[in-house]
Amino acid sequence: MVHKLFTLNIRKYLVTQPRNKRRNKAIKYIRERISHFTKTPIENVKIAQPLNAAIQTYYAKKMNKIKLDANIENNNVLLTHVSEAKNIVIKENKKFKEYEKLISKTTGAQNKKAEKTELKKK
Repeated sequence: MVHKLFTLNIRKYLVTQPRNKRRNKAIKYIRERISHFTKTPIENVKIAQPLNAAIQTYYAKKMNKIKLDANIENNNVLLTHVSEAKNIVIKENKKFKEYEKLISKTTGAQNKKAEKTELKKK
């Protein structure tokens, strides 16, 4: 596995794009540039989920330079965020937190119900 570090300036490209399409265009541009640099097909360039979320929420709006770590293995490229880059705070999804709470409540209720049935059996 080979590690390569890249710094992409997406501002030059995104300034010319309409605001409502910048998120998808940013991801597409990153894939195109990395596939060009690593000489791999665009289909083989994969973006890690935390990096994807950072691009969608932060970089597409601010258009800052992105520091990427590319792990190249068997003509496949996995892009991750460089840990030395700026610490970007990504807002957590409130609906996801509510969903987790709901799941924990239901599993807790199911466990209590199972305990009661076991006590009745004894």
